[in-house]
Amino acid sequence: MPNEHIMRGLILFLVLLNFSCTKRDFVYLIDLDSHSDYTMRITMNNEPKIQIGDLLQITVSSLNEESNFLFNADVLNAQRGGQGANAVSLNQGYFVVTEGNINFPAIGKINLLNEKREEEVDIIGGLVEEHVKNPIVNVSFLNFKGTVIEEVARPGTFTSENDRIKLLEAIGSAGDMTEFGKRENVLIIRDEGGERKSIRLNLNDKDVLNSPYYRLHQDDVINVEPEKLKLYKQLRTTNRFLC
Repeated sequence: MPNEHIMRGLILFLVLLNFSCTKRDFVYLIDLDSHSDYTMRITMNNEPKIQIGDLLQITVSSLNEESNFLFNADVLNAQRGGQGANAVSLNQGYFVVTEGNINFPAIGKINLLNEKREEEVDIIGGLVEEHVKNPIVNVSFLNFKGTVIEEVARPGTFTSENDRIKLLEAIGSAGDMTEFGKRENVLIIRDEGGERKSIRLNLNDKDVLNSPYYRLHQDDVINVEPEKLKLYKQLRTTNRFLC
Protein backbone atom coordinates (compact mmCIF):
# COMPACT_ATOMS: atom_id res chain seq x y z
CA MET A 1 0.00 0.00 0.00
CA PRO A 2 1.47 3.39 -1.05
CA ASN A 3 0.47 5.21 2.12
CA GLU A 4 2.05 2.50 4.27
CA HIS A 5 5.36 2.76 2.36
CA ILE A 6 5.29 6.54 2.68
CA MET A 7 4.78 6.29 6.45
CA ARG A 8 7.64 3.82 6.81
CA GLY A 9 9.91 6.06 4.77
CA LEU A 10 8.95 9.06 6.86
CA ILE A 11 9.73 7.19 10.09
CA LEU A 12 13.12 6.18 8.71
CA PHE A 13 13.86 9.75 7.64
CA LEU A 14 12.95 11.19 11.06
CA VAL A 15 15.07 8.64 12.93
CA LEU A 16 18.11 9.30 10.75
CA LEU A 17 17.58 13.07 10.89
CA ASN A 18 17.38 13.03 14.68
CA PHE A 19 20.58 11.01 14.97
CA SER A 20 22.52 12.99 12.37
CA CYS A 21 21.68 16.27 14.07
CA THR A 22 23.06 15.05 17.41
CA LYS A 23 26.72 15.83 17.94
CA ARG A 24 28.56 12.94 19.59
CA ASP A 25 32.00 12.79 21.15
CA PHE A 26 33.57 9.33 21.17
CA VAL A 27 36.62 10.45 23.19
CA TYR A 28 36.60 10.30 26.97
CA LEU A 29 37.45 13.55 28.81
CA ILE A 30 37.60 15.34 25.48
CA ASP A 31 37.73 18.76 27.12
CA LEU A 32 41.20 18.09 28.57
CA ASP A 33 43.64 20.32 26.69
CA SER A 34 45.96 18.07 24.67
CA HIS A 35 48.64 20.77 24.49
CA SER A 36 49.16 21.45 28.20
CA ASP A 37 49.37 19.67 31.55
CA TYR A 38 46.30 19.55 33.77
CA THR A 39 46.12 19.21 37.55
CA MET A 40 42.93 18.75 39.56
CA ARG A 41 42.87 18.77 43.35
CA ILE A 42 41.09 15.69 44.71
CA THR A 43 38.48 17.13 47.05
CA MET A 44 36.23 14.11 47.56
CA ASN A 45 37.07 11.68 50.38
CA ASN A 46 35.18 8.87 48.74
CA GLU A 47 36.26 5.77 50.67
CA PRO A 48 33.80 2.87 50.29
CA LYS A 49 31.84 2.06 53.45
CA ILE A 50 31.32 -1.40 54.88
CA GLN A 51 27.99 -2.94 53.88
CA ILE A 52 26.21 -6.18 54.78
CA GLY A 53 27.59 -9.00 52.63
CA ASP A 54 31.14 -7.64 52.40
CA LEU A 55 34.01 -10.06 52.95
CA LEU A 56 36.95 -8.53 54.81
CA GLN A 57 40.54 -9.56 55.26
CA ILE A 58 41.74 -8.40 58.68
CA THR A 59 45.29 -8.96 59.90
CA VAL A 60 46.83 -7.99 63.23
CA SER A 61 50.58 -7.59 63.81
CA SER A 62 52.40 -7.01 67.10
CA LEU A 63 55.62 -7.90 68.92
CA ASN A 64 53.81 -10.74 70.68
CA GLU A 65 53.84 -13.87 68.50
CA GLU A 66 51.17 -15.61 70.58
CA SER A 67 48.81 -12.67 70.13
CA ASN A 68 49.54 -12.60 66.39
CA PHE A 69 48.57 -16.25 66.18
CA LEU A 70 45.42 -15.67 68.25
CA PHE A 71 44.06 -12.77 66.23
CA ASN A 72 45.09 -14.22 62.87
CA ALA A 73 44.04 -17.79 63.64
CA ASP A 74 41.32 -17.86 60.97
CA VAL A 75 43.71 -16.49 58.34
CA LEU A 76 46.26 -19.17 59.21
CA ASN A 77 43.61 -21.89 59.17
CA ALA A 78 42.49 -20.76 55.73
CA GLN A 79 46.05 -20.83 54.42
CA ARG A 80 46.47 -24.35 55.78
CA GLY A 81 43.16 -25.49 54.34
CA GLY A 82 41.45 -25.58 57.73
CA GLN A 83 37.95 -24.51 58.71
CA GLY A 84 38.16 -21.65 61.23
CA ALA A 85 35.08 -19.88 62.53
CA ASN A 86 35.06 -17.44 59.61
CA ALA A 87 37.43 -19.21 57.17
CA VAL A 88 36.05 -21.33 54.37
CA SER A 89 38.77 -21.13 51.72
CA LEU A 90 42.15 -19.54 51.08
CA ASN A 91 40.69 -16.18 50.05
CA GLN A 92 37.87 -15.92 52.56
CA GLY A 93 37.95 -13.75 55.64
CA TYR A 94 35.34 -12.11 57.84
CA PHE A 95 31.82 -11.97 56.46
CA VAL A 96 29.73 -8.93 57.41
CA VAL A 97 26.40 -10.42 58.46
CA THR A 98 22.98 -8.92 59.23
CA GLU A 99 23.21 -5.75 61.34
CA GLY A 100 26.77 -5.21 60.06
CA ASN A 101 28.66 -7.44 62.49
CA ILE A 102 31.74 -9.63 62.10
CA ASN A 103 32.83 -12.31 64.56
CA PHE A 104 36.46 -11.65 65.52
CA PRO A 105 38.74 -13.98 67.54
CA ALA A 106 38.99 -13.30 71.29
CA ILE A 107 36.69 -10.27 70.95
CA GLY A 108 33.45 -11.57 69.47
CA LYS A 109 31.01 -9.38 67.56
CA ILE A 110 32.26 -6.08 66.12
CA ASN A 111 29.86 -3.76 64.28
CA LEU A 112 31.44 -2.15 61.21
CA LEU A 113 28.36 -1.15 59.21
CA ASN A 114 28.84 2.06 57.19
CA GLU A 115 32.37 2.51 58.51
CA LYS A 116 35.27 3.57 56.26
CA ARG A 117 38.65 1.81 56.22
CA GLU A 118 40.37 4.22 58.64
CA GLU A 119 37.40 4.01 60.98
CA GLU A 120 37.43 0.19 60.82
CA VAL A 121 41.14 0.10 61.66
CA ASP A 122 40.58 2.42 64.64
CA ILE A 123 37.64 0.38 65.96
CA ILE A 124 39.37 -3.00 65.66
CA GLY A 125 42.71 -1.60 66.83
CA GLY A 126 41.12 -0.14 69.95
CA LEU A 127 39.52 -3.48 70.85
CA VAL A 128 42.66 -5.50 70.11
CA GLU A 129 44.77 -3.08 72.17
CA GLU A 130 42.94 -4.31 75.28
CA HIS A 131 44.75 -7.64 74.75
CA VAL A 132 48.07 -6.70 73.11
CA LYS A 133 50.33 -3.66 73.12
CA ASN A 134 50.71 -1.43 70.03
CA PRO A 135 48.94 -3.63 67.47
CA ILE A 136 49.02 -2.85 63.75
CA VAL A 137 45.70 -3.60 62.03
CA ASN A 138 45.11 -3.88 58.29
CA VAL A 139 41.68 -4.18 56.66
CA SER A 140 40.90 -4.84 52.99
CA PHE A 141 38.02 -6.13 50.86
CA LEU A 142 38.13 -9.66 49.47
CA ASN A 143 34.93 -9.59 47.43
CA PHE A 144 34.74 -6.05 46.02
CA LYS A 145 32.48 -6.19 42.97
CA GLY A 146 30.48 -4.09 40.54
CA THR A 147 28.42 -4.56 37.39
CA VAL A 148 28.67 -2.96 33.93
CA ILE A 149 25.69 -3.49 31.61
CA GLU A 150 24.24 -2.62 28.20
CA GLU A 151 26.50 -0.89 25.63
CA VAL A 152 29.90 -2.38 26.49
CA ALA A 153 31.79 -5.17 24.75
CA ARG A 154 31.55 -7.61 27.68
CA PRO A 155 28.71 -6.73 30.06
CA GLY A 156 28.73 -8.49 33.41
CA THR A 157 29.90 -8.42 37.01
CA PHE A 158 33.57 -7.96 37.89
CA THR A 159 35.29 -8.75 41.19
CA SER A 160 38.48 -7.38 42.66
CA GLU A 161 40.57 -7.64 45.83
CA ASN A 162 41.28 -3.92 45.39
CA ASP A 163 38.56 -1.50 46.50
CA ARG A 164 40.13 1.46 44.68
CA ILE A 165 38.35 0.80 41.40
CA LYS A 166 37.55 3.84 39.26
CA LEU A 167 34.71 4.22 36.78
CA LEU A 168 36.91 4.21 33.67
CA GLU A 169 38.74 1.12 34.97
CA ALA A 170 35.45 -0.74 35.33
CA ILE A 171 34.36 0.23 31.82
CA GLY A 172 37.77 -0.85 30.54
CA SER A 173 37.43 -4.23 32.26
CA ALA A 174 34.16 -4.69 30.35
CA GLY A 175 35.97 -4.19 27.04
CA ASP A 176 35.07 -0.48 26.71
CA MET A 177 31.85 1.01 25.35
CA THR A 178 30.56 0.07 21.92
CA GLU A 179 30.11 2.72 19.24
CA PHE A 180 26.49 3.10 20.40
CA GLY A 181 27.29 3.78 24.09
CA LYS A 182 26.27 7.21 25.41
CA ARG A 183 29.52 8.47 26.88
CA GLU A 184 27.85 11.73 27.83
CA ASN A 185 25.09 10.09 29.89
CA VAL A 186 26.29 7.10 31.93
CA LEU A 187 24.01 6.01 34.76
CA ILE A 188 25.50 4.93 38.11
CA ILE A 189 23.27 3.16 40.66
CA ARG A 190 24.53 2.86 44.25
CA ASP A 191 23.12 1.31 47.44
CA GLU A 192 24.45 3.07 50.53
CA GLY A 193 23.24 3.71 54.05
CA GLY A 194 19.89 2.03 53.43
CA GLU A 195 19.22 4.16 50.34
CA ARG A 196 19.42 3.54 46.60
CA LYS A 197 20.93 6.48 44.75
CA SER A 198 21.51 7.16 41.07
CA ILE A 199 23.36 9.78 39.09
CA ARG A 200 24.22 10.42 35.43
CA LEU A 201 27.79 11.30 34.49
CA ASN A 202 29.25 12.85 31.35
CA LEU A 203 32.48 10.98 30.56
CA ASN A 204 33.36 13.58 27.91
CA ASP A 205 33.76 16.14 30.72
CA LYS A 206 36.96 16.28 32.82
CA ASP A 207 34.92 17.30 35.89
CA VAL A 208 33.81 13.67 36.16
CA LEU A 209 37.27 12.93 37.61
CA ASN A 210 36.24 14.68 40.82
CA SER A 211 32.75 13.21 41.11
CA PRO A 212 31.99 11.20 44.28
CA TYR A 213 30.79 8.49 41.88
CA TYR A 214 34.07 8.31 39.92
CA ARG A 215 35.57 5.98 42.51
CA LEU A 216 33.26 2.99 42.72
CA HIS A 217 31.69 1.53 45.83
CA GLN A 218 30.71 -2.04 46.57
CA ASP A 219 27.96 -3.37 44.24
CA ASP A 220 27.74 -0.22 42.08
CA VAL A 221 25.91 -0.75 38.79
CA ILE A 222 27.14 1.11 35.69
CA ASN A 223 24.48 1.33 32.99
CA VAL A 224 25.76 2.47 29.59
CA GLU A 225 22.67 3.31 27.59
CA PRO A 226 22.49 2.90 23.77
CA GLU A 227 22.14 5.65 21.20
CA LYS A 228 18.97 5.94 19.11
CA LEU A 229 20.76 4.70 15.99
CA LYS A 230 21.08 1.25 17.54
CA LEU A 231 17.35 1.25 18.23
CA TYR A 232 16.71 2.06 14.59
CA LYS A 233 18.98 -0.76 13.43
CA GLN A 234 17.22 -3.19 15.75
CA LEU A 235 13.83 -2.11 14.43
CA ARG A 236 15.06 -2.53 10.88
CA THR A 237 16.47 -6.00 11.65
CA THR A 238 13.22 -7.19 13.18
CA ASN A 239 11.28 -5.66 10.27
CA ARG A 240 9.03 -3.96 12.74
CA PHE A 241 8.50 -0.77 10.81
CA LEU A 242 10.49 -1.19 7.63
CA CYS A 243 10.23 -3.52 4.66
